[in-house]
Amino acid sequence: MKDLKPDNSVDLEGNPITCPEHSSTLLANERQIVADLEIATPVCTVVPFNDFSCGFPRDCLVKVRKA
Repeated sequence: MKDLKPDNSVDLEGNPITCPEHSSTLLANERQIVADLEIATPVCTVVPFNDFSCGFPRDCLVKVRKA
């Protein structure tokens, strides 16, 4: 999460927070664009994407994709 920036395109399919069982059709077919990063607590960062927002542990890894 520490290197994530607004406008990054991320692949959240299979992410342990957003799609642990690979069951989301939305996340399987579309990349999400990071709109912003909000430090909610010392251990949680809220990330608004183009389709939803989600809180992540600060040490969570996400796959950033090049455009």
